[in-house]
Amino acid sequence: MGFTVLFAFIALYSGAGKVIVFKSKEQLKGEKLMRYSHQRELILKEVLSRNDHPTAEQICTSLREVCPRLSLGTVYRDLNTLVEIGKIRRVSIPGEADRFDGELGIHQNLFCRKCHKVVHLPIPEEQLKALALSCPDVKVENYFLTVFGLCSDCARQEQ
Repeated sequence: MGFTVLFAFIALYSGAGKVIVFKSKEQLKGEKLMRYSHQRELILKEVLSRNDHPTAEQICTSLREVCPRLSLGTVYRDLNTLVEIGKIRRVSIPGEADRFDGELGIHQNLFCRKCHKVVHLPIPEEQLKALALSCPDVKVENYFLTVFGLCSDCARQEQ
């Protein structure tokens, strides 16, 4: 006895058990599927709940209260995976540990040379895009700007 598959799909579920996305077999072609990981979910929730651009070490320390066996190696691997699949953004500062940001909307960052915080900068997108596109002899595909200086708290202290 044979049968024919008329429709194949994968349903992705939210934490509350509700279907949030349906994807057909055709839509899934070329996509990288991965197993569910409780630790990866905890790491993602931690990054998304913070606005201080934490390092892997800060995330690991914070999550050890709820997941004592969580290793720093696992945190690094899962953060790299989450960046690769576009769930979070990596913020690289020369000479510093990578930071991670759950805010995927267009924004730029400031690295404070005094307190080492990373904060969002309200630079109008049009101005930054015009600057990037004005570069001669290059094809701009994407851009992220990190400004180095003093955050508002540190700038006030220096006055």
